[in-house]
Amino acid sequence: MSLAVSARCLRRTATSAPQAASSTSSLSRVHRRYSYAALKTRPQTQPARRQDVPISAPHAYVRSTAPARVPGEPESAPLREKRRKSEEGERPRRATTAEVGEVGIFSEHLNGLFSPLKFPPELSARILTHASHPAAFHGHNAQFAFIGRRVLESYLLLLLTSSPNLKPTHDLQEIVSRVLNTYFLGEHIGSKWGMGRIMRWTPTVPASVLTPEGIESADKSKLVRDIGLFKVQGDAVTAVIGGIFQQFGASVAHRVFHTRVLPRLLLPNGGLPAVFHADANMACARLGGASGQLLLDVTTNSINERERDVIRRAFNKFKSNTMFSGWTRSLHEISIFHHPTSPPSVKALGMLRSALSAPYPDKGSEPLKFNLEVIEGAPTADQLNTILSFLPAKDDSAPSAASVFLSAHPTSPSSGDIDSISRLGRDRPNALKWPIVVDWNAGTASVGDVGGVTRILEELRKKRDVTAS
Repeated sequence: MSLAVSARCLRRTATSAPQAASSTSSLSRVHRRYSYAALKTRPQTQPARRQDVPISAPHAYVRSTAPARVPGEPESAPLREKRRKSEEGERPRRATTAEVGEVGIFSEHLNGLFSPLKFPPELSARILTHASHPAAFHGHNAQFAFIGRRVLESYLLLLLTSSPNLKPTHDLQEIVSRVLNTYFLGEHIGSKWGMGRIMRWTPTVPASVLTPEGIESADKSKLVRDIGLFKVQGDAVTAVIGGIFQQFGASVAHRVFHTRVLPRLLLPNGGLPAVFHADANMACARLGGASGQLLLDVTTNSINERERDVIRRAFNKFKSNTMFSGWTRSLHEISIFHHPTSPPSVKALGMLRSALSAPYPDKGSEPLKFNLEVIEGAPTADQLNTILSFLPAKDDSAPSAASVFLSAHPTSPSSGDIDSISRLGRDRPNALKWPIVVDWNAGTASVGDVGGVTRILEELRKKRDVTAS
């Protein structure tokens, strides 16, 4: 039978070979017949749908007895809360209104650190609340930290760029990033300010590690770094500076930076490079030392005798220390606050310019070398305070600002307020004593006295002659 089938297939092939043109159409008809047959033979019964698998214990599946919700209608609060808890679990608890109201301890802490500044309770709580704490819902310190870091960078760059020790090889960006590193600030400034004991934050380690047993068995130094304490304290330090800048102004923030922050970053290994330590100490001494006043006295606005002694000792130390010999060899910065209609001021300006361009003091000598800055106007309040600190005290008592800077002009006010004197110098220049000459490097000044200008030039001549010999 197989031979008969094979012969029949051969005959079919032989007869269909001449009709190659119709082979494609016949093949398509075969395919259609096969498709129809497949459709007829497909099982008509549908497979059972997959049943919902109940949730394993302890969250057993329970059929809800609540009425069905109409599509488009919002869920009720209990259903929404139940669904949220089942899908996400319990969220961290937010601080209550009573807890947020107990913020007096934060202002007390900051007021004690930066006396006589008075921090508002709300500002203090925000400065000392990290974004990781549940109370951050009511405000945290991220914004103040952003502002404070820019303030610190600005003041540090001003110090570096004004330093005579700055070299072209110094990388300012690298110095700033190293000195103001968040972990570095948290370790050396935040720990000194006690930020870890007062601020609100959440550690980045499991709660089991913070148990008494876990703390006893853990490495203390490693644990402090693992929980992020230095990082959080560093953020708090920058937030404090940002809060001071916004609440009390740039002048107070500048004093805090030079008297409370930068002196603690002058470390042998790390921090500000040693070549700039003299400039940092000088700036700190000019502002009264590490415990100098942050707010000037509203009655006199004068620097007290103790701060004056700190400045004098600092200058003497810098002059006698060979470590800062490069700093003492730099050109002196001399400023003259000049009034064109004042004969003594015109004479003093001529003396300074002559000492720069002509032999001093007589022929055969070289001209003096210093940087001269001519300012046609009155000094600012901060400059007046610094100039007042440079003047020698008489009879062991600090001179009043009014007696030093004000002339016997009939329109002169009786108030000794430094701010009033500065404003008066801008509005009525004849009320001030002219000229006001300052040698910022030597810490000497002369107010309304041409003889004082001669003494400043003589000190420069002596220094030049000693260096030449």
